[in-house]
Amino acid sequence: MLDGSTSAPERYQLMRLFPWRDYCPDTSTCPVLRRTDRGTAVLVGEVVTDLDALAQLNISATEVAIEVPLTLILGLTDEEWTA
Repeated sequence: MLDGSTSAPERYQLMRLFPWRDYCPDTSTCPVLRRTDRGTAVLVGEVVTDLDALAQLNISATEVAIEVPLTLILGLTDEEWTA
């Protein structure tokens, strides 16, 4: 899981990815957000390299901060996410 409780063997199990909705009005952004069969999400975006921004996030050495268009997330409803 994303809370750090995932055991090492579980992290390496095959992950299935699913589109976050059945249609895509903007084909340039929809492919970068997927839900998984683990109840999590996978985002693909540009790696954040701004050191000041990274310091504010206080992330661990095994995490990466990415930047995605806000339009990718806005409008995402619980119904669409769990479908």
